[in-house]
Amino acid sequence: MKQTTDRYRAATFIVRLWHEPQDESIPGQSWRGTAVHVQSGSERTIQEIEGLMSFMQAWMDNTELGSCDT
Repeated sequence: MKQTTDRYRAATFIVRLWHEPQDESIPGQSWRGTAVHVQSGSERTIQEIEGLMSFMQAWMDNTELGSCDT
């Protein structure tokens, strides 16, 4: 696997999703998960797809890919 360099940048994520029983009082509550940015070890609990995308996008937008306020 290539490492992040001046010419090549990589962001690696481990995403784990699981299906939870539906609580009918909370619409859309069926998938949960965690996402880890491998290079930093930063982890986020996922309660909706938008949260996953936001977490990953924050790292992708970071020009240095070495730090991110998530």
